[in-house]
Amino acid sequence: QRDLFGKYGWPAEKEITAANEARDLALEAAANAQAQLENQTELLKQVDRLTTETGERATAASVARYAFALGNWDNSGWVVPHGVSGVRGSGHDLNQREMWLNCELLPMSFSEAAVTAVEVDRFEI
Repeated sequence: QRDLFGKYGWPAEKEITAANEARDLALEAAANAQAQLENQTELLKQVDRLTTETGERATAASVARYAFALGNWDNSGWVVPHGVSGVRGSGHDLNQREMWLNCELLPMSFSEAAVTAVEVDRFEI
């Protein structure tokens, strides 16, 4: 490094110092991210041990099911095993689990009549 400093002068030394500091920050951030991932993974394992369920357990990849009826969109359906929310403990985390395990679908509403039949609230802008 001394030859490099002598050859290129002070700015090169500053650039090397800045690069080393950036590298150290990146390594620290990576270590923190790894620790957070390990904590989250352990938490998910604990939650999974507490959650009673049957059938196949999905831990990764897409597991949502959709069926679209192109001739009559209102005959389409969908279901996901982790519920509408997907966040454990939210109240909407396992609300579709039973249907998913039984290979059933929730209806999807597309036409104005079908949407009106299932609407809970209506907002006009």
